[in-house]
Amino acid sequence: MRHKPFLLLTVCAAMLTACTNSDALTVPTLPPETEGPLVAKLNTLTRIDVAQGNACPIIEEDTLIVFSEPVSANDANAIVIGDVTIKVGDSFVTSKTNDIPGGFSCGGKLYPHAQHVIFPGVNLTDHD
Repeated sequence: MRHKPFLLLTVCAAMLTACTNSDALTVPTLPPETEGPLVAKLNTLTRIDVAQGNACPIIEEDTLIVFSEPVSANDANAIVIGDVTIKVGDSFVTSKTNDIPGGFSCGGKLYPHAQHVIFPGVNLTDHD
């Protein structure tokens, strides 16, 4: 039975894959700008729309926010940027944001109002 080691390896690989975060959603990002003003902007995460395997973070009324660094999410409750977890309702500070002309698609929906965080980096505001 020369196929047993291969079968065992396949089963182990499948188990490892099953143990990884299979619920991870894709969060849209864009590359950072190469230059721009070093201005801080206060934002509030009002909701996260989840559709078609995407998590679409929304600020203000109906504005999609697109970060310049990897973002992860497992559900509609929070996004994670680096070691910072931003929950729905949290306020956070980013670099300046620029409007994205023509909007941006996420989760199969075009968000006509979308903003790009031009530089990486995010901080939660104090909750005092």
